[in-house]
Amino acid sequence: MADLFDKNIAPCCKYCARSKKLADEDDMLLCSKYGVVSVNYACKAFKYNPVKRTPAKRQMMEYFEEDFDIDNNQ
Repeated sequence: MADLFDKNIAPCCKYCARSKKLADEDDMLLCSKYGVVSVNYACKAFKYNPVKRTPAKRQMMEYFEEDFDIDNNQ
């Protein structure tokens, strides 16, 4: 969880507070300072917004029926 709110993240417009997603585009954003930019663009005006980050999905552990057996003496 610490990585999500790290203030030393590399600048990238998709995490910037000044950018907004364009309606039909997945790879372009609307920047309040520079207009239409790529999601991977970065500038000196970058202002990190942790809400725009999506955390990586965690791998679920694999469980077996034996793991939940009460009579199993392990």
